[in-house]
Amino acid sequence: MKKIVLFAPIVLATVLLSGCGTSKADLQKATAAGAAQASQAAQVAKASQDAQASQDALKAQVQQLKDAADAKAAADAKATTDAQAAADAKAAADAKAAAAVPATSSCGDNVSANSNTSCAFALNVASEYRSIGGTTDVSAWSPVTQQDYSMYCAAGVPVTCRGGQNAVVYIR
Repeated sequence: MKKIVLFAPIVLATVLLSGCGTSKADLQKATAAGAAQASQAAQVAKASQDAQASQDALKAQVQQLKDAADAKAAADAKATTDAQAAADAKAAADAKAAAAVPATSSCGDNVSANSNTSCAFALNVASEYRSIGGTTDVSAWSPVTQQDYSMYCAAGVPVTCRGGQNAVVYIR
């Protein structure tokens, strides 16, 4: 804070030291002028204090806004990281599921079969399974061997049905 130097005492002292020619009215004028200057200096000091308090309040508000922006940026970065982690986990799960299915032939209608199972039989197994669902045994007709075969189907993704003559059918 700046110090305010008052000139009124100097004016008053000058008037007093000037000698005999100074009248009481001149002294009163000098005293009034000094008082006015002192009052003006006090007003300037008060205005300066008010301005400083206002600046301090604005600085605090700016800091709060910066802190809020930093917190939002951190939350956004975390959300992005979490979303990427979820996407990576899904991709890994999809790759694992794809790797879990051995070499098969696609038979259409989201059905595939291992190499020693015909698509006609695999589609019959899928039809029987879809009418029941869950983990269950199904019986399906093979147009190739002209026989019915029992297949054990385990629910999952994909559903895996095993049985017959080493037949494996996958239903998605």
